[in-house]
Amino acid sequence: KCVDYSKYGEKCGLTWHCDQKQVLSCKSSICGCSDTKFWSSDINKCVEKVSHGQSCNGDQCRINVNLHCSSSGSCECTDNNLYYWSEAAAACLPKKRYSQTCESNNECLNSDLTICKDDKYCLCEDSKYFTGFSCQTRVEEFESCLNNGLTFDDKCRSPMYCDSVNGCKCVGYYYFDEVIGNCVDMVATSGGKCEKLHHCRTDLKLECDLTNKKCVCQTGYTWSATQKECKLTYLTNVMCGSNSDCNLSEDLVCLTSLTNSCNCPTLSQLRRCDCVRTTSMETYWDDSLSIPKCVPAKVYSSECTESYECKTKIEKTMCIDEKCDCEQPGGWLAAQNICKKCKTNDIFFGTKCYHFSTGTSSGNSANSRCYDYARGTLIKIDSNDLIEFVLDNTDPGQYWVNGRRRGDDSDRWYSYIGSDSALCSTLCQDLNDGGNRYVNFKHENNGDGCYNSGLPRDSQR
Repeated sequence: KCVDYSKYGEKCGLTWHCDQKQVLSCKSSICGCSDTKFWSSDINKCVEKVSHGQSCNGDQCRINVNLHCSSSGSCECTDNNLYYWSEAAAACLPKKRYSQTCESNNECLNSDLTICKDDKYCLCEDSKYFTGFSCQTRVEEFESCLNNGLTFDDKCRSPMYCDSVNGCKCVGYYYFDEVIGNCVDMVATSGGKCEKLHHCRTDLKLECDLTNKKCVCQTGYTWSATQKECKLTYLTNVMCGSNSDCNLSEDLVCLTSLTNSCNCPTLSQLRRCDCVRTTSMETYWDDSLSIPKCVPAKVYSSECTESYECKTKIEKTMCIDEKCDCEQPGGWLAAQNICKKCKTNDIFFGTKCYHFSTGTSSGNSANSRCYDYARGTLIKIDSNDLIEFVLDNTDPGQYWVNGRRRGDDSDRWYSYIGSDSALCSTLCQDLNDGGNRYVNFKHENNGDGCYNSGLPRDSQR
């Protein structure tokens, strides 16, 4: 007999037993909706299940494309951590693993913690690295970066590399700037800004003053504008090997011989940086300057406080009464720019040292005594100034000698005889007239007079 078609939820044997007006299918002997449809009580029929992002209530999403009705009331992929919705495939597809191609971030597998870089590949963010299982935050500067005992550069924040001893670090003379997230040049000048000790170039002997946040030279070193690095300064405890070890901006040299000791002011030491002190160049350390350095020694008659400030080697001066002067007895030789030092009991006059003997002797014997005393000779009084000098320093009645002609006319030598006559400053005033030298002597026939030692004796009888 003819029977009515089975309605939604009624028994059936075959799909055509179900009411097709309700778009039913026979599933497990019960009329219901096919997998791609759901029952709409509003219109009493099966309708197509909704797709991704559409509103749903119950099992209304297309299960065959891995959709389900989420708690928010819309069709979503069954597990957003494992699947993503593909418009092209009209289905939820498995998310991509590390380094697989992608077009957007939601295509990358959540557990990998990757992102779609440049819309091309699922990769880690710049601040992370891939462990083989997931992306992890890169380690900071000087933190360990070993992986199973081996260096692993990817573990360090870019562009640092993994050093087996020091951990993550920048190449060469760079340090990692956390503000800009990159390696930057270490500070290579004194006074440059720093935040940490390693921000300054230690190979240039710089270190970071953490109080003032500035790079300064290490103890015993000062900045050389000439050499562009910190160099040994004046007489530090650090030994030098050559002049280049010393601060050339301070005009220092490495002292290799105590012969050229400066002691200006500190006692010189071998293999220490010191000021130049030779017979051709003299300097001394002046720490009163804003930037202390070696300065040229002062010339004769300059103001001074210590002898090392004077040209003690070149001019033989000393600091006497706060002036660079000659030691006494002695005096200044202007033509040679040097001091002449006399013996203790001598007197300096003009350019020579004079010794007035208290003994008496013949002329020839006296001349020998002068030579033995200081490789000298008897005084030759050939100027009025010299006459006055002798008068000021001795008794002429005891020390005046004069000449007497001896032998025949061919003999021009004179012997010395004593005289009780005082020197006369008016006698023989033109002592060097015409280049001729005159001597004052007493002749037994002619008496006192001026005699030209360069003329024949007969003409002067």
